[in-house]
Amino acid sequence: PAWEDWIGAGAIIVHLPGRRSPESAAALAAFAAARDEVHSALCACASGKELITGGFAGDVELAAALNASPVAPLLTRGAYHAGKSTNDA
Repeated sequence: PAWEDWIGAGAIIVHLPGRRSPESAAALAAFAAARDEVHSALCACASGKELITGGFAGDVELAAALNASPVAPLLTRGAYHAGKSTNDA
């Protein structure tokens, strides 16, 4: 996975209970390293620079937003739907 994928995975894993695999621990470490400056970190990585140069700076900004949505998508029969809200937990 790309470095920004590790950060994204870590941002999700940090909220999950249970034991950690070595891969999830690596993702958590990547997220912890970037947590206070996710936007700057994404802007500085190769794919972030590529997106910004291509006119997609807004996509990078959205990707860097932590806890931007109260729901997660749920894939059901090949289509995404709103999953449980954090308010439903």
